[in-house]
Amino acid sequence: MARQNGKVGEMKRKTCGVLAAAAAMMLLPAGLAAQTASGGWDHSLMIYMLGAGMDGTVTVGPVAADVNIGFSDILKNLQFGAMASYRGEHGDFAILGDLIYMGLGATKHGPGDVKADVNVDQWVVELDAAWRLSPGFEVLGGARFVSLATDVALLGPLETRQAGVTKEWVDPVVGFQVKAPLGGAWTFVGRGDVGGFGIGSKLAWQALAGVRVELSPRSSLLLAYRALDEDYESGSGAGYFRYDVLTQGPMLGWKFTL
Repeated sequence: MARQNGKVGEMKRKTCGVLAAAAAMMLLPAGLAAQTASGGWDHSLMIYMLGAGMDGTVTVGPVAADVNIGFSDILKNLQFGAMASYRGEHGDFAILGDLIYMGLGATKHGPGDVKADVNVDQWVVELDAAWRLSPGFEVLGGARFVSLATDVALLGPLETRQAGVTKEWVDPVVGFQVKAPLGGAWTFVGRGDVGGFGIGSKLAWQALAGVRVELSPRSSLLLAYRALDEDYESGSGAGYFRYDVLTQGPMLGWKFTL
């Protein structure tokens, strides 16, 4: 019981730390704006839902499990989720923040009455700086923090194998964003980035494409498709861990000017 309470306390401290980092990330540009004598900062916030499925492999020590969870399974097994992004811009310069939290638990059935229980608590917190090179194109660079608490159990008629681990890493990220008017209130938006490079994960990439429709001068609706792939590996033997998972699906967001 003491060990369990210690684990819960550790997770609470970790969660508070991530929330504090996310709050600092969101508030930093506002602080910079307040310090700018002439002002000129524009701020916007988007609350969104990512209807994502997950496809890949999670390995903890000697226990490996395929993760193939569709959107309907995500909705069924989602324990809690929170997603938001921030943009603050001044002239051609912009600061971007993104926060994703998903708590998932799923059971997948295999041949021979074997089933795999996979539980994942995932934080993704990203902070980027962007520079506009033209009205419709900007380059960006930053860092993406990923925290995973993963439990994997293989349950069969003859034996049960179970393992769990918590891993955190930071990926450097470089990429671009584009936008193009489609006529009327509609605009095409897109993003692509790549990161990791062996510093955090072996390789990570993200892609987004969709349309934005202006609802009013201060708010808009985003309809897009987003994919995030992470291939992270560490340790060896009983301490080996690998998370090679593609998370992708439709995205719906409401963006408003602060």
